[in-house]
Amino acid sequence: MAKRVQEGKNLTANQRAHFLQATGHIALPESGVAKNKVELAGILGVTRQTIYKWQKHEDCPVPNSDGTYNIADWLAFIKLHGLKGSEDDSGMDLRDRKMLGQCLKIEAELEILKGNWVPKEMVMRFMEDVFTACRSKILHSQMDDKAKDEVLNELKRLKEEELGLEKRPEGTEGDISGVVSSSETDSD
Repeated sequence: MAKRVQEGKNLTANQRAHFLQATGHIALPESGVAKNKVELAGILGVTRQTIYKWQKHEDCPVPNSDGTYNIADWLAFIKLHGLKGSEDDSGMDLRDRKMLGQCLKIEAELEILKGNWVPKEMVMRFMEDVFTACRSKILHSQMDDKAKDEVLNELKRLKEEELGLEKRPEGTEGDISGVVSSSETDSD
């Protein structure tokens, strides 16, 4: 093809389509129209369902009298409204998203069965028992009341943090400002 272009010759329709496909450019029919919604969707790089969704807009391009679709009008419409087509659906239709959700659920259940994951509720119940046992031991210890209060307050703070099992607000992920290193405790 390169030799043909260097010689000043035109590319055939098939060669041009192959070149456009290989370079990732849209291959537009020479007529500038798509014969139907399936062809229009293919040219625009979206699904047919996306075309139907876009047709609900008030100023959506209308089909020509012969049932064809003007590609230039559709490209201008997409640009004007900032539409992203199939990217809105992460490239998946509803059936595919449902299938993905089911697969993820099955994989999670399998990890739980293998013992690699533990359900959050089970961890929460276990830690509640641990906090209750710690509180009881602290209350029945021979520490002075001030030390007991400090330890119980720290225990309460740890319990309220929910051990990182709940989603944290933005910006607090990986925050270690409240962590004390062993070198700091040795110097006290």
